[in-house]
Amino acid sequence: MISRWSSGSTYCPPFRPLTQDEETTIQSILEEAAPDVLWIGLSTPKQETWMYEHRDKISVPVMLGVGAAFDLNTGRLKQAPVWMRENGMEWLFRLLAEPSRLWRRYIINGSGFAWNVFLEVLGMKTFEVDSQQR
Repeated sequence: MISRWSSGSTYCPPFRPLTQDEETTIQSILEEAAPDVLWIGLSTPKQETWMYEHRDKISVPVMLGVGAAFDLNTGRLKQAPVWMRENGMEWLFRLLAEPSRLWRRYIINGSGFAWNVFLEVLGMKTFEVDSQQR
């Protein structure tokens, strides 16, 4: 267990659901550290789910899900060529690089998201915003 964290410290959770004791420990660590910004790099959608579930449990002003940003910035993950990045095609580069891991996320989830945006833009469907999420 880590009892004192300094600026720039990290915590890497196990690849399984956390026990209640582990959840309590993480909350205690965050309360003690009192960060202004909490960077969460658990991958989509795990990081978004975690932030949503902990939004009322921890006192952190800003939580940011950064996905693969840490891996890209450290060079552990190869980035798309500049022309792909500048034209919004990095997702395609990543899909081609890791198809077995990303196909469902990009093809199925992404298509559903695009379809819902299309319906809302056309005024065929309205999605209510949960005031608890703001």
